[in-house]
Amino acid sequence: VVTKIDTKFFGCHGLLFAHGALYACTSEKGKGDIWRLRDTKGDGSYAEQTLIRALKGSGEHGPHQLVLDRDGSILVVGGNHTKLPDDEKAGAPVKRYDEDDLLKKYEDANGHASGIKAVGGWIARMDKDGKDWIRVTACFRNPYDGAVAPDGDIFSYDSDMEWDMGSPWYLPTRINPVVNGGDYGWRSGSGRWPAYYADSLPATVDVGPGSPTGSIFGTGAKFPVKYQRALFALDWTFGTMYAIHTEPNMSSYKATKEEFLSRTPLPLTDVVAGSDGALYFTVGGRGTQSELFRVTYVGTES
Repeated sequence: VVTKIDTKFFGCHGLLFAHGALYACTSEKGKGDIWRLRDTKGDGSYAEQTLIRALKGSGEHGPHQLVLDRDGSILVVGGNHTKLPDDEKAGAPVKRYDEDDLLKKYEDANGHASGIKAVGGWIARMDKDGKDWIRVTACFRNPYDGAVAPDGDIFSYDSDMEWDMGSPWYLPTRINPVVNGGDYGWRSGSGRWPAYYADSLPATVDVGPGSPTGSIFGTGAKFPVKYQRALFALDWTFGTMYAIHTEPNMSSYKATKEEFLSRTPLPLTDVVAGSDGALYFTVGGRGTQSELFRVTYVGTES
């Protein structure tokens, strides 16, 4: 049974059910807001709808997904066209990101992100009421989602700038460990930091060209152990879901990527591990047909 919820808003990129409420992050047609919906009538209508935070940014590089962290706080993932709010609490990373280009910077000839300065994309956290905003990390290009590992570490799947392919400053889509106070080197155009810069944090694994969307750890899935521990990362463009197998490497991680499933077309949008132990994922976006799929394991592995 599908129940339609009539809302005061539209264009959700992120949905999260937590603290007895449904949180929604909008990002279309000039509106980037975070709403909290409560089903006070108990009829599935979620009629109580409260705007708990307005964000400056919208569209495919605006605010995206909401992720529940282990302490009950909510992680907010923003793309590089989203400005950080002015009410960040003390303890956030340094707020000055002077770009200090020695040579004149070449920005995108089509005008994409032209004139936008660091911090670019970011991940922040807030409480269940949209308050106590603290930036976690910054200078991504356009991360759409984040995933919390069972041990508490956070990972994100960041976008490339496909029009920069072949240039010295191109970096592919990549899985990043989200480190408090980290700078992941995004700067508009040729100002992009190379991966080898000492000030920039390295990727766990490079994935390649694509358009990252949802991600989640396989915790709770009735899959073989290696997939329960894997990070599932979705690529919209090439219709591929990757299983990222991580292992500790000094103070961080290294990883290998595995093509878990794919189809052409399969415009993947989001994924979740269901309470029945199956993996559920959706497809759609940009006017394509939306569909819901279920993945179950058939085999004898533990």
